[in-house]
Amino acid sequence: MMYDATRFIEPGMEIYPGDPPFAQTVHYTIETHGARVHKLEMGNHTGTHMDAPSHFLKDGISLDEVGLEPGIGPCRVAVLTANDVAAVKQLAPQQGERLLLSVEGPLSEEVAEYLAQCKLTLLGTTHLTVGGTVQHHAILGAGTLIIEGLKLEGISEGRYRMVALPLKLKDANGAPARVVLWNDK
Repeated sequence: MMYDATRFIEPGMEIYPGDPPFAQTVHYTIETHGARVHKLEMGNHTGTHMDAPSHFLKDGISLDEVGLEPGIGPCRVAVLTANDVAAVKQLAPQQGERLLLSVEGPLSEEVAEYLAQCKLTLLGTTHLTVGGTVQHHAILGAGTLIIEGLKLEGISEGRYRMVALPLKLKDANGAPARVVLWNDK
């Protein structure tokens, strides 16, 4: 079974406060130009997106330098029942794991610092952000790639295979990504 864990990018969608809103305007029409083309305007952290280390770390690498490997491979979907370290410990995160969390809000600083110690390959959340500067510094500083804004409704907890590919933007500190999960059921 395949699952799309990506939010639609559309006018009026929820965005992080202060980020540019998404806009789509007609640039060419079939009637006038023989083809339809739209102009898109948005921030690079719109919708389901990946954060590069350069998003918060002064000497962090950009997304095009990260490579494809962190977004491709086995992953686990889990629900974080409480925003505290005890709840995260119950999930038993493993070093090198790709962990996708269904969460109610940003991660607490303590949760982010604990997950950073776990040395995950990738951490994804359903919230638009893992949190503020402390959370981003901890997770990105540990070498863990971040996906924010996942759509995990209708996807059960468990193990899946994942392909998460950001737009190929040069020197980007983040980019919208398409995230697809599947299992053999």
